[in-house]
Amino acid sequence: MNTNHNDLRGKLHDDIKRKTEYQKRWRAFDIFALIIITIFFIFHFEFTLELIAILLSLLTLLFAYINSHATRSKLEVFEENPPRYSESPVDGDTPSWFVRLAVANVGLSVVKNCKGKLLGVWDQSGKRVTKFDALDLFWTRQDGKSHYTRYLPVGLHGGGDFNFLDIAQIKNRGEGKEPIWLRVYIPPQMNLEKGTPDSVSPGVEPVLTAGLYFLQIAIYGDGSGDVVSPQWYKLYCKPIPKGNKSADSPAWLKPSSYKEFIDVVKQKRLEESSSNEQ
Repeated sequence: MNTNHNDLRGKLHDDIKRKTEYQKRWRAFDIFALIIITIFFIFHFEFTLELIAILLSLLTLLFAYINSHATRSKLEVFEENPPRYSESPVDGDTPSWFVRLAVANVGLSVVKNCKGKLLGVWDQSGKRVTKFDALDLFWTRQDGKSHYTRYLPVGLHGGGDFNFLDIAQIKNRGEGKEPIWLRVYIPPQMNLEKGTPDSVSPGVEPVLTAGLYFLQIAIYGDGSGDVVSPQWYKLYCKPIPKGNKSADSPAWLKPSSYKEFIDVVKQKRLEESSSNEQ
């Protein structure tokens, strides 16, 4: 059954709008609290010129802090499941599923030079895929193949502006055994580490074989508060059968944790140990 991506996009807009309205309500609450504090001082103290000067200075500092806090930018991340399926309207392109995160600024100030970073990839046995140590991720419609689609950080306006951060692409070529292409930016003159043919990431391309993986992803902008600290995600893709014509996604991306990663690794090793004993 194909998923209506217009419904998904509507839900995503609703989630972002709800977060944005929450930030606006907090701004109103901060200003209301400042008014209450001012009234309290007026009716509970006998004022001298010196006290008035001190009070005005303190209120000015307090207002500046509250205003900067209430109007600051704030990044939030939303998953898009199932992944978007692109029919590839451009001749020569391959129909693909794109695993993405929506990165939204639910605050009120602009986030400048926002970028997503893949900090690490681990397989379910707990082994780190060192080929993918700390690489920037492409935003949607970027691929580095031309001047117009080159990799660039993005700006996000306040009030719910968002963009999609690409995590992976799975091509539907109908050949079977399609790899997971991680959408990482590889700078010119840089080569990835070469994986052995029997590894989960063979060759020098940014690919993974079908299976379950754990990823650490962080979001950064220019501002001191424009950060989504490293988060754990689990990425799964099942093998695509040869001659596949279905648009149903073989992959998904879900939030995870270090604890879940350790639990999966322990379970995998237990299964391997039991298998060896038999």
